[in-house]
Amino acid sequence: MTLPVIIDQPDLSTVAVSGTVDAVTVVDKVSQSNAFVFNNATSTWEEQRTPTTLVFTSIATSGYNTIWTPAAGKKFCLMGAEWHLRVTSTCATSSEFILDDNGTTVMEMCSMGTTTTGNSGSVTFPGNGYKSVAVNNPLRVRLTAALTAGGICVTVWGTEE
Repeated sequence: MTLPVIIDQPDLSTVAVSGTVDAVTVVDKVSQSNAFVFNNATSTWEEQRTPTTLVFTSIATSGYNTIWTPAAGKKFCLMGAEWHLRVTSTCATSSEFILDDNGTTVMEMCSMGTTTTGNSGSVTFPGNGYKSVAVNNPLRVRLTAALTAGGICVTVWGTEE
């Protein structure tokens, strides 16, 4: 049976859980950890991950630029990213800046004209982040046109599992 539940933790304030959930599962998770998130894709509770990998890089070449290669037999789990165009960045034609999971577009970060100044942004993925579609896939940044001046500084963070 599923039901809406409110869990009273012994040494913390009451945590309200929205929606319908299996109360036994929630109580088990609360006793193991105080941080958990609901995964809508699998309809299950998961312990909230803490980022263990932080990657900094700068990119100016067109095509696929690998920025994170997980350890053999692992998937990356991308929890967030941010990017900054250094000073004034220029390219011969307009360019798109795309986060890529070995051929699968994770998200379009930004589009830039032939001259772009000061474009930046960030994203934090909901729940436990974006998990790679396959083991050993690298996280890449794709630029559709090379920069002729400047560059894009990229920072990503997450875990491997």
